[in-house]
Amino acid sequence: MRRLAAALFLCFFVSVPLSAAVSFIGATTGTTSASLPSGWQAGDIAIVFAYRDGSNTAPTLPTGWTNIISGGANTNSERVGFRILQSGDTGTGTWTNATSVVCHVYRGQLRAYGASTPAIPNAAQAGGNGTTVTYPALTMRVTNGSSWVAGFAGHRSTNTALETPPTGMTNRADVVDSTDEAAGHDTNGGVTSWSQTTVDVGGTGSGWRGVTIEIEAEPDNAPHFRSQANTAGTLNSPLTISRPANVAENDVLIAVIYHESTAGGSLSGPSGWTEIAGASGNQTAVSPAFRGSIWWHRVGPIGSEPTSYSWTWSGGIFTSGAILAYVNVEQTGDPVDVSSFAASTASGTSATATSVTTTTAADLLLYLNAHNTTATVTPPTGMGENADVQEMEEANRAQAAAGATGNKTGTLSAAGGWTASLVALLPETGAPPAAEPPLRRKIDWFLGSFLDWITSPVFAQSTDQPMNQSTRPRFPPQFRPTPMEWVREALRLASVGPKEIVYDLGSGDGRVVGLAVRSFGAKKGVGVEIIERLVEQARAEWPEATFIRADFRDVAISDATVVFVWIGSAIGYNEAWKHLARWCKPGTRVLMPRGRPAPARFKLLRSSEHFDLWELAK
Repeated sequence: MRRLAAALFLCFFVSVPLSAAVSFIGATTGTTSASLPSGWQAGDIAIVFAYRDGSNTAPTLPTGWTNIISGGANTNSERVGFRILQSGDTGTGTWTNATSVVCHVYRGQLRAYGASTPAIPNAAQAGGNGTTVTYPALTMRVTNGSSWVAGFAGHRSTNTALETPPTGMTNRADVVDSTDEAAGHDTNGGVTSWSQTTVDVGGTGSGWRGVTIEIEAEPDNAPHFRSQANTAGTLNSPLTISRPANVAENDVLIAVIYHESTAGGSLSGPSGWTEIAGASGNQTAVSPAFRGSIWWHRVGPIGSEPTSYSWTWSGGIFTSGAILAYVNVEQTGDPVDVSSFAASTASGTSATATSVTTTTAADLLLYLNAHNTTATVTPPTGMGENADVQEMEEANRAQAAAGATGNKTGTLSAAGGWTASLVALLPETGAPPAAEPPLRRKIDWFLGSFLDWITSPVFAQSTDQPMNQSTRPRFPPQFRPTPMEWVREALRLASVGPKEIVYDLGSGDGRVVGLAVRSFGAKKGVGVEIIERLVEQARAEWPEATFIRADFRDVAISDATVVFVWIGSAIGYNEAWKHLARWCKPGTRVLMPRGRPAPARFKLLRSSEHFDLWELAK
């Protein structure tokens, strides 16, 4: 009871900061191109500083890279670009006309950098002529200490100490060619601010360029975009929109509906959908008048979820819409933290949504726009765009901390009437997997022990051979997501770091091994899951990890250093202990729910609120 009371106290009265961690993977250098550093994975962000000696025109951005900032003066120039790395990438591409390039790779960055139209990292540049180099000040977008700052510089001389980082930074790379020098540094951790810093690099005075970049962190339990579907428009009711691809149970769908209406027009949504009143409204100042209507729906069991959704309407002329699917959103009750609505008062191109004040860290802030033109929309600064279709726009970014978001302005390519809404989606807090009642627990353990006894004469022996499919005991595959804060608790308990190979037996949506790699820097993460839709979901959400569709008893795990097991069945735990004893090498650590008994070969190292950490005896 005291533990429960303490937990309730923490939940209701203590604000606990959420983990958000950028990590440095490595750096490389080259002339017009560079290789990628060892250890990079799909989903990491690569940032390249391309310096050009002898011209004020910046080097050319390679295909597949996004420009951050560029400039030139004093017969030298720079361009900085980024790319979210994908499987099969081999290098930085060619930065035509560059004379030196520096590449940094990071992990744990803001997901909005990887949107269809990506958010552009915050950046500043400086230039001059002499022996001092300036790393310019940044007005930080995030001030809670989770953002890193990278600094790059290039100088037209080869005898400088450009490798000397500004105060507060660590040098990561330096390259000297026949005519110039370039270097890359970073803060080696999160900072709350960055002020202009000047470094005397000595050598021969000449032209130089300096750049600073804010690398924002993604709160590791923030909701994020999965997929979208849209219907360009219809003159006849109903408006039907397909279910977005790859949605899973408990995803939250957001619909943006443009309803060009006449007096008395009405719009009715599908069963199970709710209009977000605070984000919906009419635009009447610019003809034609219309309603921008925002709806939400939580996906149920996929087998019974409709494959399309229809809005019926009357008194209108034209309707179009888009549905966007989001992952890791609050799974019970209303998923909307706060929302706002604004409408144009005259024809224009700046569609500004009114600031909201979020109450929870790691909300996903959505900018949702409807407009009565065929314009495209440039998303608000710092937000990544996932849909820009006919009369609708969506862009989003995770909010690192609770508080005022500020107004968000999208820019239309042609003037017209518009509505602009902000909707903040709550992160999943998750309910713990349901505890078994005492009597059920006793029955479960009895059956588990009995089945174990009749199918395996020696419990958890390393010499056990896998049972064939006809004789091994079965336990029903169930999936209840482990709350993200519990996942972080488990990974911290095991002190997961860059040398770890983490397995999850029964990996569900992949969050354990995905988070181990993305936020804790694990060398490798492997999830084993028997349910096909969960494997597909995990591969889409956590590309940095590996997922195997199989019964875990058929998978060799001899390279594991940490194994996570949460199965929800005593029979399953008995099978897991046997598999661990058979395959794991001495010293392997095992994370289990607290209070589960273990075979004698495993010793308890330590415990946290919800987990025990065991080690296979050496």
